[in-house]
Amino acid sequence: MRVLLVLLAVTWLALPARAEVVGQQDPELQAAVGDWLSGNEADALPVLAGLAAGGNVAARLLLGQIDSFPALQGDWLAGLSRADRIAVLRAPGGLSGIRWTTDLHDPVALIWARLWDTTATAQVIVDFARLGEPRAARFAALTLSRRQRQGFAAVAGDAAYPASLQAYVLRETGGGADGLDPSDPQRSVLGLEPDLAGFAVWAEGAEVADPVVALCEVVCPNEPAAICRPAALQGLGGFWGLMPLGSPVEALVRSHAFNRSPRGTDATLRHLRGPVESVCLAAALK
Repeated sequence: MRVLLVLLAVTWLALPARAEVVGQQDPELQAAVGDWLSGNEADALPVLAGLAAGGNVAARLLLGQIDSFPALQGDWLAGLSRADRIAVLRAPGGLSGIRWTTDLHDPVALIWARLWDTTATAQVIVDFARLGEPRAARFAALTLSRRQRQGFAAVAGDAAYPASLQAYVLRETGGGADGLDPSDPQRSVLGLEPDLAGFAVWAEGAEVADPVVALCEVVCPNEPAAICRPAALQGLGGFWGLMPLGSPVEALVRSHAFNRSPRGTDATLRHLRGPVESVCLAAALK
């Protein structure tokens, strides 16, 4: 089974990369990513930590994301002592270790550093999108919105600006909901409820909704999509819950594959807050 999962991971990793990361072609890195996707943290994370210590940029970037987003962490990691968790996720230094992405000269890592800076502007959204990191672009929009930052309209003319974030522009310009599908979850940005009855159909092929589609495919294959998908969206808290979902590093594993992996479906489940109007999802949350 482990060999099969590694082979699947290599297949996913071999898909056309949107932003090459130094070290991503290392066979040991690819095997470790395969183990992590399968949910095998005990084998994957120590290897990634060793690679990161040896200077592998891809390992450092992935560990930095796992460290920053608890939903990407599993039960094995949660069971470690604080000291052991720090040793696995961070470089030595200080009282709590140093994030592997600190001062990392990788294009994606540098944009993350800009986002964590409270002076970040909406330009980071476009910059993430240009490097093929849709999840990072969405999370950047969510973060800037929470900081009550403006400037979405100023960058919306860029061809790379994601269509899934158009509502932020409409809210800023007072454009109403023109052009948004009635079932598009981003209507919530404008204070409007999406049409849940049509969401199951709208979600098919919509990149931002793919984590929900994948969750229902993998965890609840026998439950009608018309029940599972709207229930999952509600359990996530709507549009806001969708924003941080997807591959942590698109160059290493595309979101479509990540969302359907054990690690990806677990990450989506960890974002569900319930109660959910789905017998299957309710059982999965127990």
